[in-house]
Amino acid sequence: MRTDTTNDLIDARLRAGGAVHFTISTWSMFPTLAPGDQVIAQRAPTVDLYPGDILLIQVGGMWLAHRLIGRRVADGRALFITKGDNALEADQVWQAAQLSGIVTAVRRNGRVLSLRSRRARWTSAALAFLSRAQVFLRRLRPHLARRIALKASHILLRIGARLVRWMM
Repeated sequence: MRTDTTNDLIDARLRAGGAVHFTISTWSMFPTLAPGDQVIAQRAPTVDLYPGDILLIQVGGMWLAHRLIGRRVADGRALFITKGDNALEADQVWQAAQLSGIVTAVRRNGRVLSLRSRRARWTSAALAFLSRAQVFLRRLRPHLARRIALKASHILLRIGARLVRWMM
């Protein structure tokens, strides 16, 4: 866990338009992002965000990079729904003011791979769609059809994430 001062400096750099580099330490976005991958994040206005983008937010002193799978407006405020590619449940809904940045590239095996290319954005949008379907299917009453559909969505999501990783 980083200190509050370090978190403030990182947030200030992002707000000033600078790029920040992070090393991924969890499996929550696997296989798109794996532990040891270094991500490059930059500030992005909320109007420039699309389902599939990997957003960076600070939660309890930790930095979280998860995929945007939906957005809502409630009481005039923009709300975002994110989810890790390797997670079964969506994160808590959070406000646009909590957005720190957007992951624009991944440094892996000495190569910098853009997440803003047309191909990467298209596959990321497909992964966001599959993630939304997975969250919806988990809400259905438990029976055989739900379990089959949930397993299929999980497999498709993992195949899609591996496809993104291969395309990079």
